[in-house]
Amino acid sequence: MFIRSYITNNKKTGKKYTAYKLVESYRTPKGPRQRIVMDMGDLSHIPPMQLKELANRIEQLLDGYEEPVFKPDEETEELAHTYAKKAKLNMITASSKQPESKENSYEPEYEQVDVSSIEVSEPRSIGGEYICNESFKELGIGDMLKSLGFTESEIDISRALIIGRMLNPGSELNTYEWLKEKSGLFELLGINYHRKSLRQFYRVSEKLFKYSEEIEKKLFEYEQQLFNFENKILLYDLTNTHFEGIQKNNKKAKRGKSKQKRSDCPLVTLGVVLNEEGFPICSKIYEGNQSETKTLIDIVTDLSSQVNLQVKPTVVIDAGIASEENLGYIKDSGYNYIAVSRKKDTALDYSDGEDIRIKNDSYSVKGKLNIVDGESFLCVSSEMREIKEGGIKDRFRQRFEEGLENIRSSLFKKNGVKRYEKVLERIGRLKSKYSKVSGYYDIDVVKKEDSGNAADIRWRVDEEKLSGTLDGHYVIRTNFTDLSEQEIWDIYVMLNDVESTFRTLKSELGLRPVYHSKESAVEGHLFISVLAYHLVHNLRRKLKSEGIHYSWRTVRKKLSNHMRMTVSMNTEENARIMQRVTSKTEEHQKSIYKALGYSSKILRNKKVCSE
Repeated sequence: MFIRSYITNNKKTGKKYTAYKLVESYRTPKGPRQRIVMDMGDLSHIPPMQLKELANRIEQLLDGYEEPVFKPDEETEELAHTYAKKAKLNMITASSKQPESKENSYEPEYEQVDVSSIEVSEPRSIGGEYICNESFKELGIGDMLKSLGFTESEIDISRALIIGRMLNPGSELNTYEWLKEKSGLFELLGINYHRKSLRQFYRVSEKLFKYSEEIEKKLFEYEQQLFNFENKILLYDLTNTHFEGIQKNNKKAKRGKSKQKRSDCPLVTLGVVLNEEGFPICSKIYEGNQSETKTLIDIVTDLSSQVNLQVKPTVVIDAGIASEENLGYIKDSGYNYIAVSRKKDTALDYSDGEDIRIKNDSYSVKGKLNIVDGESFLCVSSEMREIKEGGIKDRFRQRFEEGLENIRSSLFKKNGVKRYEKVLERIGRLKSKYSKVSGYYDIDVVKKEDSGNAADIRWRVDEEKLSGTLDGHYVIRTNFTDLSEQEIWDIYVMLNDVESTFRTLKSELGLRPVYHSKESAVEGHLFISVLAYHLVHNLRRKLKSEGIHYSWRTVRKKLSNHMRMTVSMNTEENARIMQRVTSKTEEHQKSIYKALGYSSKILRNKKVCSE
């Protein structure tokens, strides 16, 4: 091997650059030939004699000679190890692209080897990457990005960002490091990761969000064609995620009510519309303090202009979004709605309802249908929900009374809070914290007229009213008047799909927290999670059809130890044999591949170097 310099011209500036490449000679039936092993960047600072020494040392390392007879200087030795590792990976990538012939795919090859010299190196996960890449291809995302002007390199990085979010959730930096150090995705794709920089990952992330509307529209149309969705139901909900940092450069980062109880951090809100099959149709990013009720009109307007729906679907929403204004707008826009009523209407009859059997037959609820002023109200009583809400109420009651007792006991302590006004403030804060039960308490603070301090605190709870609350009761309302109790219930329980989606986005696809500070980077990060969910849902949908109901976290875990690695050993003639192999597929992994309709053989074994 030797290092050769090449002079290149920049066509725009006319400036000349010198590039250095590692070249090796080899023999062919037609005579000796040369090939470029790898690019080495700028080595102009190294003297020519040292370049020759560097090339020789790289060749020795590739041949397996870790300890040279004549050891070079420290800088040359360090560079040689760095470039030898890169050259080895380049050889692996190049060999993985070569077509296999049936004649020599299974042809045995025997060598006498020193078993004590066997080493396993460069293990990379390949199982999860394989099924994610297949899902990426099935949904045609690469072709969509190409039609939007993405280059092949940008498509490769987009694929890496999405699959990285699926398998190792985190920031773009986290994905970049995982791809270099732990994942076999680039090897699977035949891509040299040394040519990809972190800056490219950030640029592509922001570009994906820039074209988010076009991507979601094309993806919806492709999925519609692929799966033949009816799109009779639209499910809508929001979630928010907090940031780590001050977020001075992000206008959408606002403080608000955090669903993670992280109101100490700036937030951003994500709204997602799903169809009845659980696939996202469109998404939108809002400010962190955005009211849930104000987003529905915005998203429905965007949906009407962005997506071509054959029929006007039914919009299913939870109580947080089901304001009178929103329900009126849905109706005026030509949609039907099914929503959880924001208030428990005690004027409606909860008694004497017929049992409604849920699809999975695991439990039943009791309900009665009322039609009032052109709306249907399904009054539902759930024993399981009653137990849950009763437990929450008892816990809040216990904590509220403990808080009152703490405030009272401080009146009799040496340095306790005794001022009448301060005591009232403390009680006010406590009532606000436990508002679900505090309204049923009559609290009397006795004041000392001579000092202005509080003398005592007494309270009484209205047990009759507290026990008379409608635990386990709620009302489902719709502008349909011709649906049965069972039909309304069946549509309502689809809201579980929304909750499942957000659980996957938040806990399995790294939606929260966000570590970026730039607004465009934050938007790109969230949109990548949405795209990753498309691929995850496609895979889980296929698994469920075959009776496998794993969560995505479980699928990821079961495939994590399907690895690609290099096995190397010395022969009797002191040559070094290096093989790039895939670990044997275990039964639980084969069952996943079989259910998905994918082959369990991922990348054939490749002989990297043998002399």
